[in-house]
Amino acid sequence: ASFSGIGAVPDTAQVDVFYVTANNATFTFTGLDDSLTYDLEFQSWTDTTARDQATATITGGSFLNVDPNDSPSVYAFNNISTDGSGNIELVLATGSDAAHINALQLVAIPEPSTVGFLFGSVALILSAIRRRS
Repeated sequence: ASFSGIGAVPDTAQVDVFYVTANNATFTFTGLDDSLTYDLEFQSWTDTTARDQATATITGGSFLNVDPNDSPSVYAFNNISTDGSGNIELVLATGSDAAHINALQLVAIPEPSTVGFLFGSVALILSAIRRRS
């Protein structure tokens, strides 16, 4: 399994797991920029039989069904806005067994103006290098 931002999930994440049994677990990311949107990815996997499908809900109400089956799976929420106070919450709810999270990745999505600035800067640099030649 791999994250879009950093590639393969580290092997250590395959054996290190946070799990919650028959309850909810809330992961709160604080101090975020309200003017940006974010992508959140997480891996849910375990090779034990003490596992259950779970529901992952993110700030704003979007949800995913999570099944930590026999192969590592990465789940993603895209273009998430904060709650207006610089926070994003991920709530993992499970049934009778356990829900698992091995690794999390939260990445800010650059604004279109930032992307345009970067491409424009590269174009100017390449133009300057070409003129010197």
